[in-house]
This record gives sequence, C-alpha cells and structure tokens, in this order.
Amino acid sequence: MKIRNMISAAVLVVSTVAVIGAGQVNKVSAAECNVGALAGDHTQKNITVNGTQATVKFAVKGDQGCTQNVTFASWEAPSKTGLPLSGQKLYDFKTGSFGVGIHSLTVNLPVCASNPNIVRYYQADLLRGSSPTTAQGTSDYAKAGEAGRLIDWKVGGEVCPTPVTPVTPVTPASTTPAKTLPATGPEGVIAVSAAIAIAAAAAHNVYLRRRALGNL
Repeated sequence: MKIRNMISAAVLVVSTVAVIGAGQVNKVSAAECNVGALAGDHTQKNITVNGTQATVKFAVKGDQGCTQNVTFASWEAPSKTGLPLSGQKLYDFKTGSFGVGIHSLTVNLPVCASNPNIVRYYQADLLRGSSPTTAQGTSDYAKAGEAGRLIDWKVGGEVCPTPVTPVTPVTPASTTPAKTLPATGPEGVIAVSAAIAIAAAAAHNVYLRRRALGNL
C-alpha cells in the first residue's frame, strides 16, 4: 500500500510538471509573435523621407501564423520638434495586418499651402495596433497610457513661406485732349444767323453800287 501511494504521488508530480512545462512553452511561443523596427525601436532611424512622403520599414517575428496589426501615421506639427503634442493634427495614415517578415508602409506628409513642394512641420509615428490615434484622438500616447504602442517616430519639416499677394498695375489716365464740338444751343443758332445776315447785306450793297455805276 505504501509503495502504491508513492507511485501515485510520483505520477502526480510528473503530470503537474508536464502541464506547467506546456504552459510555459505556450507563453514563450505567444511572446515570440511581435513587431519591431528594423534599426531598433525608439531610435528615430527607421523612417525615411522622400519628397512629400515618408516610408517606414518594420519586421514581424514569430512562429508560422503570427500576425500583427501595424499603423503608420503622419501629423501636422506646431514646431520642428513636434511639440506641444496637443497642437498636432492627424494628416494621413495607413494600417494593415502583417505576417512574419519585413514590411513597409508609406504616408503623405503635410505640405505648405503656399508651396505644395515644401513639407511643413510634421511628426510620423510607427504604431502597434490599427488606430493612428489614442482613445482620446490625440498623438500623446504616453499621456493616454498607450506608450507601448509607439515603435518609432520622426519629426522635421520647414516653416511655410508667407504667400505674396500680387500687385495689380494701375492704368494711367488718358492724356488725349478732348475734341471741342460746335455749339448747337440757342447762342450758336443766333451767331450763325447774324453771320448770314451780314454776308447778305454786304452782297446787296455791292449790287446796288454796281447798278448805280451802270455796270448792270
């Protein structure tokens, strides 16, 4: 009886160890499914800018069947350092579910309204999960208790030039003298009538003198 009890106890211990061992294997296997930046997390070396776009590369590691949701977001920032975070506005983002391997995502960066070829102040964030923002809709992941989501980031950009308002040229006033039109009022009519009467009287006097001299 004593031997039987000892054997039963040994079997129980072995079974317990086997169960614990299986649980530990499952935990290790689950922990191996993760996503990280190629050049290391939080190094600001994984995001490259080309023109008005930013691209990030990352790797998903784990066993076969491992997938991770990843998001890449760009923000309009109030300064070259991105601070304060409360002044940032979401500009563009891409998200997806990725299996084991190396992947990349590309987003547009905010540009100046006065010159679309100039990238204004921005921040680009590589994130775990499928949302570009915190639960409060901001980019302040630490304040929202979501600091673990941020894999890497990059800030940059330039001050937008002040738009120049074109000056409309002023057309100079015309210097051509105005033409004087003949008077057509009552005074003009009287003057013309007087001139005609004088001419008629002179012609009549010439006629009378020539007749008196016998030339007619």
